[in-house]
Formats: sequence, C-alpha cells, structure tokens
Amino acid sequence: MSETDDSEPAPSRGGSSIWTRLALVVFLLPVVVVLFPTTVVLLPMMLPTIVAFTIDRAEGRPFTITVGLLNGAGTLPAVLGVWAEGHNLAVAQSALSEVLFWFIAYLCAAIGWTIYMVLPPILRQYYGSITDSRVDALRKEQDKLIEEWGEDVTGAAAVSDQAARGRSQGKKQDAQSRMDAAATDLSD
Repeated sequence: MSETDDSEPAPSRGGSSIWTRLALVVFLLPVVVVLFPTTVVLLPMMLPTIVAFTIDRAEGRPFTITVGLLNGAGTLPAVLGVWAEGHNLAVAQSALSEVLFWFIAYLCAAIGWTIYMVLPPILRQYYGSITDSRVDALRKEQDKLIEEWGEDVTGAAAVSDQAARGRSQGKKQDAQSRMDAAATDLSD
C-alpha cells in the first residue's frame, strides 16, 4: 500500500451550495405558502435587489446588501398595507396597483444603487487626500530631523558608499565580504 495523506480534501464549494439551497427551499417554501399575499407584493417590488444579486460577484455581496436593504425598506409600506387590510390576494393586488408603493420601493432601490456607485470613488478620494497630507507631514518631520541631525540620518550616504565600492570592484561579493563591509561602515 502507498503512503496515505492524513489531510482530507476540502469540501467543494458546489456541495455546500447545494445543501444551502436545499435548506433555503425547505424553510422558505412554507413561509411563501403561508404568507402568499406578502410574497406576491414582495417579489415584483424587490426586482432591483434580485438584479443586484444576479450581477454582484464580489465577496460578501456588498452591492446586493446595499440595494436590498434600501429596497426592502421601500417595500415596507406596501407590505404593512397588505397586513393591515386583511392579508389576502385581493388586498395584495390592490397594493400592487398603487403607484405610490411602486414609486417608494423603486426610489429606495435607486438610492441604494446610487450609494453603491457614488460613495466608493468619493471615499477613495477622501482617503487619498488624507494619505497625501500624512505623507507631507512625515516628509516635513524628516526634513526637520535632517536639519537637526545631518544627512547621515537618511542612510543615503551609506547606501551610496556601498554602491560605489560595488561598482569599483566590478564583481559580485560573497555574503562574508558584504558582512565585513557592513561592519566596517558601522565602525566608521
């Protein structure tokens, strides 16, 4: 017999996905049946979220979450109206015929899409300017240290001396000779 590998192969993502989908169907199917009028209202009003879920491939699905939360909040008035008026198909159809419910749901979804599309470039610009100002402050601090302590604090003199020595020798030094050169530079 050949050697055995103690480590087990990692489960494929597809396998866990099947079980996740099966569990989702098993638990959501009774909810959809019991709350059918609510489902009739939610499904068409949450179409922007379904589209976002379909096109969002980023880890954690931030686009889907942004659009979904705002779209869900916008759909809430229609769902609450269905619940308040009796929770049956006639009330659900009445809620679907209300233009104001559609407007609120899709406006909130549009705000979610806008936030996701506009906010990252704005934040990138903001953090870029913060980083640039931090770099400028560090350069000013470095200049102050150079004025106070001299050019040796930069380490540029040691690097240029080593480069000049390396060029003049014309051949590659071994590790021991480089360590000797570094020790000599430190003692100077």
